[in-house]
Amino acid sequence: LVERSIRIAEVVGSSPICSTKDMTVGNEITVRISCKKSDFLCFIKDKCFKATRTFILHDYYYFPSDLDFKSFSIRDIVRQAVLVRDIQGESYKPLLTFKKKEINDKGEILNQKSYNCPISDIGAARQFLEAIGYKYGFEIFENGTVFSDGKAEFELKDIKELGLLIEVETDSNFSSIDMLKKLLDDYEFPYDHSNYFVKKAEIFTERMLNKK
Repeated sequence: LVERSIRIAEVVGSSPICSTKDMTVGNEITVRISCKKSDFLCFIKDKCFKATRTFILHDYYYFPSDLDFKSFSIRDIVRQAVLVRDIQGESYKPLLTFKKKEINDKGEILNQKSYNCPISDIGAARQFLEAIGYKYGFEIFENGTVFSDGKAEFELKDIKELGLLIEVETDSNFSSIDMLKKLLDDYEFPYDHSNYFVKKAEIFTERMLNKK
């Protein structure tokens, strides 16, 4: 089943409509904010961060229709998901997305790769997945804002039925997970230090399974 999803990703990644720029490789940390949104916005304003772009994200998660959920861990179930990603915002485009993540026993993301294929019709993409043997699992709604102070950049994620998260990605200035952690601490961001890898897909997958 995992191989099926990977084959779809490889086909998508090699498609002439999906150039290499549509495949992203990197890493990130995602943490929970430990204060109210209004307080956090005041905090980052004092730190001279300004909003550079905003978007609305609506992810539809699909899984192989013959997947026996009871036979896999939540993490292994998520590994088989294919997303229809509806993104609204300047310079963003809807995508068919498949993610590959290497996660250690502690739940830390060691590296990840995302295959993204631009699409023009969300409904048609969902019908396509159903036609090739995938079934709808759940949806995640997110309002995202990217902030920057000219030196560092992070994304504030306001996720429906989950709350506020901060996501920071590796780049040429901050190339490792340890550097990203130090970045958060240097700016004294108010966040929950107990988990640097909050995985929204696993949280929603667990909720889906609890409803079955």
